[in-house]
Amino acid sequence: MKHKFSLLVTALVLTITGWSFIYISSNGIAGYTGSPGEANCSNCHNGGSSASSAITIGATPSFSNNEYVPGTTYTIEITIAATGFGRFGFGCEILNGSNGNAGVMQNAGAGVKFLNAGPRKNAVQTTTKINPGSAVFTFEWVAPQSGPATIYVSGNAVNGNGGTSGDFPLTPISLALQAQAPVDPVGITESQALLGEMYVYPQPSNGITQLNYALKQNTRIEISICDLSGKELKYFNEGIKEQGQHSKLLNLEGLSEGVYFLKLSGEGKPLSQKLIILN
Repeated sequence: MKHKFSLLVTALVLTITGWSFIYISSNGIAGYTGSPGEANCSNCHNGGSSASSAITIGATPSFSNNEYVPGTTYTIEITIAATGFGRFGFGCEILNGSNGNAGVMQNAGAGVKFLNAGPRKNAVQTTTKINPGSAVFTFEWVAPQSGPATIYVSGNAVNGNGGTSGDFPLTPISLALQAQAPVDPVGITESQALLGEMYVYPQPSNGITQLNYALKQNTRIEISICDLSGKELKYFNEGIKEQGQHSKLLNLEGLSEGVYFLKLSGEGKPLSQKLIILN
């Protein structure tokens, strides 16, 4: 009986250990993002195949021309897709030109957690996300004030057998970003004869923003909001305004999330500033 009991206990321990291994292996692990000096999912997983697969990096608001607006909070969306699979994991880092953390990762979405790989911060899955064909992982990223920032992502499609065989690690990708340069106001040299400084608050705006500006003399004022192609979307005719400080509340209702230009014109010579809308 002693021997049978011992074998039963051993089998139970192995079973518990085996399930524990399955659970641990489905958790995200730091240091496998495919970034410089790090491994990626193919260092452990292999053997599977997929007819169609891709890793994509999205953001809200979107990155226009692979540029970020300094200090802006973005929702980063990582999609891991592979036909024939229904479980997915990922690892992501956002690094500066010195391969240190660029900006701040925060507010992990469902199924995402943050881990440290040495001094670097990683976003990884809490456990493999189950969904036929693809899965989306999200978190927030506060962009730095300046410098390059590169998003590195490694992804994995797994078969759920508790091991690393038969899985399909996707080829890691990266997205290189640069800080958006300050807007070069149109006709600023001529405008300085009439217009002083201007700024908007809050930035980003959630639907209502306040424009503050100064006039060096009595001037006819026009305000317009344009998209990045220059198309005018909203127009405000303020008439003649006296010399001094002024403010104007702007209703941005009807404009979707994104980046726009706010133009303040005095006698047809505008000042421009970027306007970010987050609904």
